Amino acid sequence: MISLIIGGSGSGKSAFAEDTLLSRSGSQRIYIATMQPMDQECLARIERHRVMRAQKSFQTIECYTHLHELRIADALDSLHLSENYRNPCHDRMRYDILLECISNLVANECFAPQGSPNKAVQAVVDGVHHLAEQAAQLVLVSSAVFSDGIAYDASTKAYMRCLAQVHARLAYFADEVIEMAAGYPLYYKRPQGPRKKEGAGCGGSGVC
Repeated sequence: MISLIIGGSGSGKSAFAEDTLLSRSGSQRIYIATMQPMDQECLARIERHRVMRAQKSFQTIECYTHLHELRIADALDSLHLSENYRNPCHDRMRYDILLECISNLVANECFAPQGSPNKAVQAVVDGVHHLAEQAAQLVLVSSAVFSDGIAYDASTKAYMRCLAQVHARLAYFADEVIEMAAGYPLYYKRPQGPRKKEGAGCGGSGVC
């Protein structure tokens, strides 16, 4: 099951995403954090959230770019085990994964030193497909940043176009798509048989 949950700041999307995964998942809960720490305040907030998630049996993996290269088994081994020992069970597991958030991941791919808006969309979509192959359950969180009416500079507009394309392509791929508002979920898509693969149309092309 792949769920895409989109909402504005303070919409309740993060809490809903956690509750969604906890209601479905087993014991191998993975939280993939994509926000790069920029200062000490940010580091402290990240650590506080890490501790809170650990109380819910989440193991946190930081991944800012190149999601398509992330291998959960290797990341867990590097977090918990010495270099001379590897847990063979990790190679056979499928994990219950919460990724937060797609909007940060797109920004990182757009504005990283080697990044580019021209490459960001495919990089993120490929990364999510790669992650889905390792997941029993996958919940994706992203931010709605398209309706505040502010005039942006060219680079920000390019980022927003990338994010919109990523949302369209992930929505096509996901089993369910949910928008959060004031703590309430609005379901745009619910599971209906086997998951589609990308193809023709808006979702397949990423162009609307």
